Amino acid sequence: MIDIFAISLFSSVILLTFGSIFQKFAFNQDINTNKNFSECSIYGIIFLSFLALIINFILPINKLLGDIVCILSASFFLLFFFNSNYKKKLFIFLIFTSIITFFLLVLSTVNRPDAGLYHLPYVRLINDYKIILGASNIHFRFGHISIVQYLSAIYNSNFFATSSITVPLASTTAIFITYLINKFYSLFEKKNNLSFVIFLILIFSLYSFNRYSSYGNDAPSHIYFFILAVIFLDLKNLKKCDVVSFYKICFISIFLLTLKMFMIVILAVPFLMFLISDYKKEIIFNKNFIICIIFAASWILKNTLISGCLVYPIQKTCFKNLNYYDDKRTEETIFVSEAWAKGWSDQNKEEIILKYNEYNKNFNWVKTWKKKHLKKIYEKILPFTVFLAVILIYMILNKLLSIKKLSKYQNIKNSRIYILLSLSILLILLWFLKFPIYRYGSSFIALSIILITTLLFKEYINLMNKKFYTTIIIIGVLGFLFKNSMRITDQFNNNYNQYPWPAIYSLNIKDNNVEKKFKAINYKDKFVYYYNSGELCMYTKSPCSNYKISNLRNLKINSYLLYYLDK
Repeated sequence: MIDIFAISLFSSVILLTFGSIFQKFAFNQDINTNKNFSECSIYGIIFLSFLALIINFILPINKLLGDIVCILSASFFLLFFFNSNYKKKLFIFLIFTSIITFFLLVLSTVNRPDAGLYHLPYVRLINDYKIILGASNIHFRFGHISIVQYLSAIYNSNFFATSSITVPLASTTAIFITYLINKFYSLFEKKNNLSFVIFLILIFSLYSFNRYSSYGNDAPSHIYFFILAVIFLDLKNLKKCDVVSFYKICFISIFLLTLKMFMIVILAVPFLMFLISDYKKEIIFNKNFIICIIFAASWILKNTLISGCLVYPIQKTCFKNLNYYDDKRTEETIFVSEAWAKGWSDQNKEEIILKYNEYNKNFNWVKTWKKKHLKKIYEKILPFTVFLAVILIYMILNKLLSIKKLSKYQNIKNSRIYILLSLSILLILLWFLKFPIYRYGSSFIALSIILITTLLFKEYINLMNKKFYTTIIIIGVLGFLFKNSMRITDQFNNNYNQYPWPAIYSLNIKDNNVEKKFKAINYKDKFVYYYNSGELCMYTKSPCSNYKISNLRNLKINSYLLYYLDK
């Protein structure tokens, strides 16, 4: 277990180091003066993810590259640490995030079944190869992977166990929780009612993100959506918004796009800010404008090279003249993905089973969807809404029964609440019409509830005393750790290869987490891919697919591999 804590600690160092480098270059902010380690690490996650993506165009993200990242991080961090004026605060940040990361990882399982289907296989793919043209022909889900897979891949190093590729997701949550706690107390001291919104987001996050196995590619998108919401609500004046704040929101918006494609709606936030801003010229003629273009262009180029589409699987964005693009498969992917998200597999077997495209039409899916998925949404949201109701009742009674005149607080600007609420409702609408699974839309639903509550009960919101909020936050964090401690205790005797790391080679404990050898599929004595005979590929030799594709072919163009379907 010591090695898991060690990499949990070093992960915080890596992300903080790359964040400080990025903030210095992009925002001209010195971490020694800014001293906001969690916010710095948030941008470190973004920078390191895009750095890995850009490198993969020319190199595989192999162990050597991971070693270089570790050595650079350690070197820069030591220089920074010895020059830091906030060593104690830095130490507390590192220990707290490490503990959260450690408890999330020990004896956890990876996301079922998506990690085994395409998250881990794609991480292995980019560990072994530089970008593969037409990679979506190996597995259609490779066409809509998340940038999180690139962040995971760069953690593959000779200094740590191979399973350390599972660390970044847990580190992201730990840093996010730390960020919310710091932001809450910072605004609390200023008597800003935004601290109440942050408090509710923190409680919801401690409740929602306490199980590593449920993360997949969804948790990071919800985390960064909440971060965007906090930064946007904290802006003093949209017209006079400074260029640094504008680009912080820009980077997070682009990052959200690479986490989940339907987050494209988020780009409306920086676009609206630009239209309102009095500093349009300063925004355009800024080095960060170029960085944003490079980040966005690298992701779109990656999409095009591996799938033939700017935005996979939206056919209108696809280049049909590319020999590795398959129009029929892309169209099928649209129907299949949407139907499964709407509960297609839950149809009553005694009735007529609708085909994917028919199931998706005319709200035919609602009857089946509401029996299981809607019920799950109620179950997930109910504890938070009950907690919210109790807090509101307490606040209302506190105001009505208080003899003393309560202090006045700085309110959030209604205009920003309305903008963010409109965006959340738009995302909920898009989510409901296309992918109405709770794990895809939890942050939109939660934020909408929080913002509506803030608007309706604004006059009753009173921050009361620090001890009240601190007590609830401590209980929430301890509950988070306790739940993971109980899970660890339950799984403690399950011995397997690379115990107690999350298993990356098998989801079945009986398989002992040993890397499997799948059948190599050849064409004319030339290796094409590994076929797993219907099992999960996990983090085995790549390229691997759980689909047997008889017409899959590959060829080499200079030093690049290209996969296409022989028609």
